Amino acid sequence: MGFSGEDDELESQPYTAENITNACTREKERSADNTSDSTTQPVPSRDAEKKPVDEQPVEMQLPDTLLEVLVEMLNRSLPDYVVAAIDKDTEKKYLFEQLDEPFKKFVSDVNVQSREWTARQWENKHKSLTREVEEARVKVKELEEQRNTMQSAQLSAERQKRAVTEKVHELEARIATLEAEKEQFELENKSLVNKLKVSNVHQEELDSAFAEITKLKGELKKQADHTAETEQLLTELQQVRDELAQVHQELEQARNNEQTATTQLTETQQQLAQQQGEVTQLAKQKQMLEAELVEAQNGLKVVEEVDAKLKQFEQVKALKDEKIAQLSQEVQTLSTANARLQTRLSEMAQRNERLESQSQEQTENKAVLETLRADLESANALVAALRNQRQELLAQIETLQQVKPAEDKGPVPAEKSDEPAVISFDAPQQNESEAEQTVSAPAAEPVLASESIEQPTENPKFAESPKPEKKHRRKAKAPEPVEEPAEDDFPGLDTFGDNWLIPTRPDTPEMIAKRKEEEKKKREAEERAAMEQKKSQQVDPSQMSLW
Repeated sequence: MGFSGEDDELESQPYTAENITNACTREKERSADNTSDSTTQPVPSRDAEKKPVDEQPVEMQLPDTLLEVLVEMLNRSLPDYVVAAIDKDTEKKYLFEQLDEPFKKFVSDVNVQSREWTARQWENKHKSLTREVEEARVKVKELEEQRNTMQSAQLSAERQKRAVTEKVHELEARIATLEAEKEQFELENKSLVNKLKVSNVHQEELDSAFAEITKLKGELKKQADHTAETEQLLTELQQVRDELAQVHQELEQARNNEQTATTQLTETQQQLAQQQGEVTQLAKQKQMLEAELVEAQNGLKVVEEVDAKLKQFEQVKALKDEKIAQLSQEVQTLSTANARLQTRLSEMAQRNERLESQSQEQTENKAVLETLRADLESANALVAALRNQRQELLAQIETLQQVKPAEDKGPVPAEKSDEPAVISFDAPQQNESEAEQTVSAPAAEPVLASESIEQPTENPKFAESPKPEKKHRRKAKAPEPVEEPAEDDFPGLDTFGDNWLIPTRPDTPEMIAKRKEEEKKKREAEERAAMEQKKSQQVDPSQMSLW
């Protein structure tokens, strides 16, 4: 709070105005370096993680008026000679550095809290509005379903009405025909009555009239039946008219329901449009609130923070007063300590010269170490190349050993030319013994490689010459490792006696897998031996200083 944290550096010099100004300039340079580092390496905050990419964070700065008031309060508590020696710009800068981070942190916390609060409010409002919109949509869907049912009912009622009207027209036409027939029968009855009156005059006509009367009576009975049928038709017509009136009433009711449904649909559509307008308005209000929040963050709760800082400044002021009293007493002791430090500095300079000479010697030793490491890497590369050559030669030896039994067999009779040759079971044991020798004695690899170079030089076409037989006999003298026979292994040549030209059993998947595992174990053993040899040839860097 106005002083640097390096009290020892100030105590090592006499307490004068010149030393104080020098300390202030050093503090200014240090603060400039810190500001440059802070600008080059920005520290990510939690707000930056929560903000979207397109938004730029608003950097809040301490107001100059607050810094000036704090500087005046501090300088008022200091002596005049101290105030004259202190650079106000440096002091202001120091206060800014001390208060800038807490102020920015406080403002960012307030910003985060306000954003979270507005986000929660907006989310709750958005949820409620979406819920209302969904309810309105459900209501609109129900009203549309009701409207469709009403339309279908109206169409069915119209169809029924059309059918009833057609039936009514048919019945009315039938009634008209029956009434015409009734009038005709009445006229015939009157004519017959007149004929009866004249029957006394004409007996013959009377008999014929009686016959006609009987005939007409039958027709009257039929007419009575027709009248009953007409009455029944009239009752049916009345029922149809009643049904038609009921259908008219249902049709009117359906129309009224349709009108109410359309009015409700329009009301819900208006409510939905109004809610959408409210949503857009709320979104605009949210944007306005965010803008107001950004504006309000400049001075939000700054007064409380300033009061707390002022209380801290008062406490620091009391402590600094005590420290100034102590410093005034220690000024005399510091002058003597300064002289001792000067002598110590001269000793440190001499020691620095000695260290520089030692560092030069170390650089020379490092150059020698680099050359040795390069030689070591070239030697390791040479060893790896020799090892690869040895692997190739071993593979060639295995191929020669597999071809060798067929060559030792000599000319085969014509009648036995179709039988396959017997593969020797000694070659895998020799390979296993060679692998065990490479694992047990990795230092003897160059000798084995030199011996194996002589074997594959000859062409396998000249396998009938006696040289491969001599080599084979020389290798057979080496001790072979005893292996336990597997359950599925094919019996050896000793079990067959003189009949050694027998067909071989094809390899089973288990034998192939076993062979692959053995080859894999051989490769792993050779790699381990190479790694151990490489580790043994590496130079310990801690021992290079002795060179």
